[in-house]
Amino acid sequence: MGQDWHTDPEVPAELYRKRLYFRPDPAEPAILHVRQLGNPWHRRTILFRDRLRAEPAVREAYEAAKLRAAEMHAGDDDYDDYTRAKSDFFRSTR
Repeated sequence: MGQDWHTDPEVPAELYRKRLYFRPDPAEPAILHVRQLGNPWHRRTILFRDRLRAEPAVREAYEAAKLRAAEMHAGDDDYDDYTRAKSDFFRSTR
């Protein structure tokens, strides 16, 4: 069980919980975030997806951030270190 970055003190912390699933296949690794309905990040995730589609510069910056995070955390035991490493990108592009 994981938890999204808690952005609104008015929202109970338990609504930020999520499940993380990891596929360790070296050829096709994947991390899947599953959020409960009502999680504040549900809407933010969709808005961010739409922004990536509409703004090539943001999309390219996000790709670069993901590649850096993947390289820095490739051998980490906690696969969510990669996800947490991207937090600065999200905080800087709100």
